[in-house]
Amino acid sequence: MKKARLTMTAVAGVIALTAAAYAQGKLTVVPSLQCPMGCGVVVYNVQLSNMMARNGASVSLAPQETPGFMYNIRYMDEQYDGRAKHTAFGTEDMVLQLGVHGGKGLVKDSLAHPVKHNFQFLWEVMAAANGRFFVTFDPKIKTIEDMKGKKVDLGLLTQSDWGLSARLVLEQYGISKENTHINFVTPAVMTDQLINGTADVVTSVVLGDPGSDRWNSGGFLLKIGAAAKASGRKLHYISVSEKAIEGINKKYGTTLFTKTLKPGTLPGQEEPVTIGLNRVYMAVTKDFSADTGYQLVKEMIRNGPTLAKEGGLWGFWSKEGMVAGLNECNTNPGAIKAYKEAGVWELRKKGGPEAKIPGC
Repeated sequence: MKKARLTMTAVAGVIALTAAAYAQGKLTVVPSLQCPMGCGVVVYNVQLSNMMARNGASVSLAPQETPGFMYNIRYMDEQYDGRAKHTAFGTEDMVLQLGVHGGKGLVKDSLAHPVKHNFQFLWEVMAAANGRFFVTFDPKIKTIEDMKGKKVDLGLLTQSDWGLSARLVLEQYGISKENTHINFVTPAVMTDQLINGTADVVTSVVLGDPGSDRWNSGGFLLKIGAAAKASGRKLHYISVSEKAIEGINKKYGTTLFTKTLKPGTLPGQEEPVTIGLNRVYMAVTKDFSADTGYQLVKEMIRNGPTLAKEGGLWGFWSKEGMVAGLNECNTNPGAIKAYKEAGVWELRKKGGPEAKIPGC
């Protein structure tokens, strides 16, 4: 409740500070589609918008809660020649890459139609492993192959990571609803079902910055870890293999990659665990103003170091991270200009492979 009050207070602050500047014709306000309240990225953008407004920036973001990244890409594709031209949106490299597969195979349950248009990035927010590693209390389940025939909880199919990506991972191991009891539920439900024994295995959340090797266990994984400690049960982490990630990349044209986390990185983690990663980005259409892109990225570079001290998703912000996966084709021209002026552009290869998205 306290967090919700703080969030609403921050939103009110953004509105108050930006309204006056907008009325004077001094401010460009960019609607920013994100995800459901509680996902973290909404608050992340509110914090940035608040800082920009307080510093008297000529541009600001207006973060908007949405059903999630799959909704965002559908909306932006449908509105490409209209409102989308002046809108930024939260997405992932994987979501843009899977867009061409809409309406086909496993992807059709999450994206009914192919995405017709191409997009560009402004900056990377973080790397995420949701759906690309698993946890269990059952010591007999040591590998993903061992999950076949068990009670497995994945996220909703409208969720790009928790649901769709997890499904693509299991596909690489020959695991499906035909041979395994798979339940598609919300992260909160799967977390509770693992704790109370209704589910044998679930996926969970790890966020971070490969460039600086800083990682954060999301609230759901922290809850599982706390339950393990309180009940005296040992939590087992199940790695994804490099072969499985390469198989997804080959089949779908994604640029997922792996990272092995040392023991102690995650709650109750006693052995190394390999997670699969994609990256969360702020993106725009290819027709989005280069000047506005330039101003937004300048503000991100200016305010990032200060916001990083506030923790949350900002806790692992870095200059290396914000340019991870970017290249001359997949990035807004104005954003590139700002990065080069700040001497940040050459750091972009430290956070994983280039994000090869449609149109590049």
